[in-house]
Amino acid sequence: MSERGDEDESSLSDARSNLQSLVEDHDVNTLRSAHEEARKTLDHQINTINEVDDKASEILRYCLLFIGVIVTAASIVAANPL
Repeated sequence: MSERGDEDESSLSDARSNLQSLVEDHDVNTLRSAHEEARKTLDHQINTINEVDDKASEILRYCLLFIGVIVTAASIVAANPL
């Protein structure tokens, strides 16, 4: 009877070990999936910020050009009164 009890203990220990391995593998896969999703989200956010930054730079250039044209026109009008 003792041999049977040892076999049961060994079998139970193996089952626990296999179950623990499956749980750990599942956790690793879940973490990998979460990491990949987080990376995609972060990359998308960075791209969006870069696009907004590019548009803001372009608007700033147009505003400075417009101000330059206005200042130039004002100085020409001031130098040549009607």
